[in-house]
Amino acid sequence: MKKIFCLLFCFLSIAVFGQLRLPNIIADNMVLQQKKRNKIWGWCNPKEKITVNFYHKNYQTISNDAGEWALYLSALPAGITSNLIVSSSTEKIICKNVVLGEVWLCGGQSNMEWKMGGLQNVYADELKIANNNQIRFVVADRSISTTPKDNITIEKTWSTITPHSIGHCSAVAYWFAKNMYAKLQVPIGLVISNWGATGAESWISQSGLKKFPNYLYTKKNEDTSTNQINKNTPSVLYNAMIAPLINLSIKGVIWYQGETNTDRPIEYKTLFPSLIKDWRTQWESGDFPFLFVQLSSYGKIFESPCESNWSLVREAQSKALTLNNTAMAVTIDLGEPDNIHPFKKKEIGDRLSDCALEKVYHTIKKESEGPTLIKQTIDKNRILLQFKNATGGIVIKGPKVSHIAIAGKDKKFFWADVSVFGNTLVVESQHVIDPIAVRYAWADSPVSANLYNANGFPASPFRTDNW
Repeated sequence: MKKIFCLLFCFLSIAVFGQLRLPNIIADNMVLQQKKRNKIWGWCNPKEKITVNFYHKNYQTISNDAGEWALYLSALPAGITSNLIVSSSTEKIICKNVVLGEVWLCGGQSNMEWKMGGLQNVYADELKIANNNQIRFVVADRSISTTPKDNITIEKTWSTITPHSIGHCSAVAYWFAKNMYAKLQVPIGLVISNWGATGAESWISQSGLKKFPNYLYTKKNEDTSTNQINKNTPSVLYNAMIAPLINLSIKGVIWYQGETNTDRPIEYKTLFPSLIKDWRTQWESGDFPFLFVQLSSYGKIFESPCESNWSLVREAQSKALTLNNTAMAVTIDLGEPDNIHPFKKKEIGDRLSDCALEKVYHTIKKESEGPTLIKQTIDKNRILLQFKNATGGIVIKGPKVSHIAIAGKDKKFFWADVSVFGNTLVVESQHVIDPIAVRYAWADSPVSANLYNANGFPASPFRTDNW
């Protein structure tokens, strides 16, 4: 009896292995990246001929000894819609209503994960009327793995935007896509892969963590059965929720994360750029656009200048702008001191889309980032700060500039008096005779920070010291 069972099991195993399969990310209603060669891949019997038909053209390949196969579709412009038909000698898979457009990977932790359906009181009208078959999204399921997976688990398969589906879509990603579609008039695809309360190290491959030996696996923790493995184990989210996507052609990434790393802000200065570099290396498609959200205000409000881990993480995020083809949406004015998940997801999504429209698509000419410090000059008992991204001058929302502090060699900061002259601030204090450093919005929750440019974009928090 055991022999018969074993033979039956082996037969069934062979049958399952031989089935023609596509990765879960390739499905009905998906968006393929326009103007790029799109890879289509899957599994079947070894050495089997595979034919893929898309938009009146056939493509063919033969699977390898392991039953793996892949081929590339020709680059096509946005708007083309067709069924994707994959055939072997005995089977056929049809993915319906596949469209060419702009594909963006949407990653991070809870503020990117937060769904439209979780904001019923904020976006009630949008949830009722949203209807756009040119904005499509897919949501990866939460999953971990200590080794890179070849297929991703799906929570919500590719869907167009309707009142029935929109509740499952990331709120930041949705507003990003809606504003993008309004300006570009091409289909927008959102590949949403994120998990709340996760550190950046979880989203980086083991090869990307070589500079961080404390995050590299040892033989003791490679066993997935151990209780030591969780969502914040280094690389496990990359392995399960990013690695299966690297065959997918994308336009770029939008990213909202950092809260979980605020207890290690100095490390984040190198960890976050390592994530960007790692993903670009894994995709092997050059320095694709990487747009990210700077942390909002959150936490205790202090009446006097203070130290701040959240500010150090914001600074680390700003430093990542030295990498090619990056942009940052500043949200210091959109946070809520008692809520780590600010409700203003539309404003955040809009600022990300403005970054993309200016920096990536070059369809708008306005400065999509707020005033950015470029020079400090010490002039006796005052400090002059000069800014870029401030055409038309610095704009102050309120009666006077708030949350700027100044210090001398003793490193004691005092709130400063500030005058505005075009794109320059003059900062001084009667308590600091020989100033050497200035800090702006340097606190976990600097709710009174009020520097903007004429386009309404806030200045990023900054400091001129390295103490």
